Amino acid sequence: MTGETGAEPVDPGRLAGQRGALDALVVERLVREFQPLQILLFGSPVRDEAGPDGDVDLLVVLPRMEDKRQALVAMLRAVNGIPLPLDVIPTDLDEIARRGHVVGTVLRAALRKGKIIYERTD
Repeated sequence: MTGETGAEPVDPGRLAGQRGALDALVVERLVREFQPLQILLFGSPVRDEAGPDGDVDLLVVLPRMEDKRQALVAMLRAVNGIPLPLDVIPTDLDEIARRGHVVGTVLRAALRKGKIIYERTD
């Protein structure tokens, strides 16, 4: 996915689990639709605790986000139809600056322990 967004292709091998091709498809759709700065995989897949039916937890870092709820709905629509249990959390640089350090939040845990599976190169 190089080109206008400066995105690098997603290597399914970088993603956790046996569902690499589906994971890569999710990332490719999110990159195409939202041009995020980063996508982080977090939760049980990163801790090597994911079972075959475990979900994929993604933190999608946008440059700017006007409405978190609208961003979430749009992201879920973008990945609709992919047969993968998925949790997507949209965030932006402002929210990271304001809340990324708050102990006990999913945002902090994802930022500290998550694995970057996509990073924009431009």
